[in-house]
Amino acid sequence: MTPLDPEVAPSEAAAGDRTSETPPSPKRAPPVTTCSFCSERFPTRSAMFRHLERPCATCPAPREDYGEKVLLVVGYDSRLMAGDKGGEGAVTPPTSDTYNMPTPPVGTSSGTAAAVGGASAASSVLKAMGIEVERRRDAGGEGGGSSQQQSYCSRPGGFSQASSVGSRTCPLLAQEEEVSATADTICLRAPTTVPQEGIRKWLDDTNAALDNSDGNAREAIRLLGRMAVPSTFHAEIHAKRRRYEYLLPAWMLDETAEGPWEGPPRGQENLIPLLRRLRARGLRPFGHCNGEHDGTRRRCPLWHNFSASALPHSPSSLRRLFRFYAMEVIQSSPSSSQGGDAGASGADYVCLSINGDAFMSQQVRGMVALAVAGARGLISAEGIAATIDPTRQEDLLPVPLAPAAPCSLAEVGYSGWQMRLGVGGQGVCMSPGAEQRGCRPLEGWSDEASRSEGARFRRQVLDSAARWWEERDGGVGWLKDVLQPGAVKLGREVQVSDMRAGDLEGDRSNEGRGEEDGCGGRSGSRDESRRGAGADGAPLSAEDLSSLEEAPVLYAKVLGLLREASASGQWPTSTASRSLVIFGERGDRADEMCSGTGRSKQTDLAGCAKGRDSDKTALAEEAPPAMARTVGEENASAATEPDGQQEQEDRQRGGGGDGGGSGSFTLGAFPPPCPPPRGNRLFAELARAAFELEAALLPERPPSTTIAVNRNARFKPHVDSGSGAGQSRSLIVGLGDYVRGELVVEGEEADIRYRPLEFNGWTQRHWTRPFSGERYSLVWFTPKGCEGISGDARFSSAADDDDAGGGEGRSGDEGGEVSPSR
Repeated sequence: MTPLDPEVAPSEAAAGDRTSETPPSPKRAPPVTTCSFCSERFPTRSAMFRHLERPCATCPAPREDYGEKVLLVVGYDSRLMAGDKGGEGAVTPPTSDTYNMPTPPVGTSSGTAAAVGGASAASSVLKAMGIEVERRRDAGGEGGGSSQQQSYCSRPGGFSQASSVGSRTCPLLAQEEEVSATADTICLRAPTTVPQEGIRKWLDDTNAALDNSDGNAREAIRLLGRMAVPSTFHAEIHAKRRRYEYLLPAWMLDETAEGPWEGPPRGQENLIPLLRRLRARGLRPFGHCNGEHDGTRRRCPLWHNFSASALPHSPSSLRRLFRFYAMEVIQSSPSSSQGGDAGASGADYVCLSINGDAFMSQQVRGMVALAVAGARGLISAEGIAATIDPTRQEDLLPVPLAPAAPCSLAEVGYSGWQMRLGVGGQGVCMSPGAEQRGCRPLEGWSDEASRSEGARFRRQVLDSAARWWEERDGGVGWLKDVLQPGAVKLGREVQVSDMRAGDLEGDRSNEGRGEEDGCGGRSGSRDESRRGAGADGAPLSAEDLSSLEEAPVLYAKVLGLLREASASGQWPTSTASRSLVIFGERGDRADEMCSGTGRSKQTDLAGCAKGRDSDKTALAEEAPPAMARTVGEENASAATEPDGQQEQEDRQRGGGGDGGGSGSFTLGAFPPPCPPPRGNRLFAELARAAFELEAALLPERPPSTTIAVNRNARFKPHVDSGSGAGQSRSLIVGLGDYVRGELVVEGEEADIRYRPLEFNGWTQRHWTRPFSGERYSLVWFTPKGCEGISGDARFSSAADDDDAGGGEGRSGDEGGEVSPSR
């Protein structure tokens, strides 16, 4: 209808005039939710849930038509699941993969899928129960990395498993695929309700279905218990404690033994001296890791050295160890050690118990390996303690790993749920002594038949682990090829780290730092230097400054522009996410650093892509904490000093990555809908020169779209989140007058001062060594979503934003741009 229509009222005509003058803004398309069962589309989630409430030909029946929500106790022998019958046929000769050691060096991703063994057992259980299994692929990795995990869902109730990792937790905590279990738990909504008196028969029938199913070895998977639980119960999230058992040949504790003992088993009484030595040398260094009181706070241990790709300041590296001890001495069955020969005797084994809140992948294996190395005198107690020292956040120590096959999940505890579930005591436990810990008899759960079946299956798993060792000469190859060289390498790395810390302490000024440390009388030189308080802030002496080589002509222009930007007082503040991985900007103490995410480069992009209002996102995500000092503020306070004096002080003092004078921002492009970085407007000439420098350094390299510009920033160990687009490797180079400050990539140091280096920042952990002086670094990369962006479009669009009035923020107003930071 137009304003000329006589039927239109004057007010409507006026409204029509306004509408014709101003074109209507495009309306945002309503969100669409799709039913995963029938693919019908709905405008809201509520509409989809109402759809699920009504029966449908392609959708499941309403939830109330299904049975109760139950908690199942399941055991599985990963060795039998893999098709290894043990004793049947010839023994496979040991290979390079015999001891399940990762092909890449310790500290790199092994690429093992999360919880494949446990998930395969769960899938078999669901099929035996007559539940259709839906398999999906979920994004895994901390911060949304590119790795993937498999999860299994029952319809329509939710599925959870204590040994697996769901969408709300970190895949780094998933159980390894070779690990068995004698008391894993599965929670789901069962299709039928079983009365209490019929649970035992239901368990027997389901186990018979498991034995008769295709692809499963007999008794490889056992259902050991079933209990009704509240609808809010979650097997993974509500598990507060997990206990693993590791079967270890007893001869390995004897430092004089080169192989298995000959003769009959020695028995527990004759092994007491070895067990005492194990406790003193191998287990005691772990005994105080449940928080060490330093006078002001409990210092958290860091377990990042025990798992591939773990980061020292990631929450996943903070694990509580309740107890680590030798639980019992057992003898393997004659059928295990001698193939069932009459009159044959078994061998001695020590069952180690490791009890904690949760464990990272490979953590238990690393702990066992270090305990054996300590008992044999291959490494000192101090060397073992160094692997969990919270002050060694720059160290990635190469911890050797024990084989995964002899490890099994033996217990899961649900603190706070015992009384609600009616079991009391310690919760789910099928190990010896469960009845003494308050687990009242419950039909199909903790009655005599269930305990007997659980003990029998546990013995089966232990015998399977003993057979695994005996098929491999009792572990002689692992001891000689893995443990001994690994322990020597670890001890050497600890010594090098201590020497480096001592050198930093010698370079420091003699002024006291004990009060700043906040640890009272425990403030020592090693702790201070490891927290980034060592030589980082020390100025360069005239001798050091004169000994440095001048900047090559190729770098002179960019270095001059960097110094101009630093002296301008407009250097943007580091973003909040980037500050988490820079020493000094978010606090240096170990327990404060452990609260970070461990990701850096593209973490900010996720927040920018959440909505259209990217400016609000920038303000929300980039506001630095009150303790973080901006470079702009520091330079503004020194603006009254002569330029020559200020430049000389900047070059000598540098800030050293200890928070004073450090900063990081981004140039180039961000993926849509993020606006161009604010640094493009402030330092357009620097952006052009930096991109020209990349082309001059590596002409054959595909042009990058984004540059991280760092000034006096010392980074913690981290990896870049997200993935590269068209580039799998980042390019970095250091500029300025500084000493030390090497880049460390997975433990390998590289001097990058005017020496460009390519590395994979998305998969390799990297960080910066302490330095003195004035240190700049440029990192070229291409974030995902920047495909097709090249040329002047990377930084010339900033001028258009200024003309449109969209980029008028001052330094310190926004605190920096939403940037993929390193």
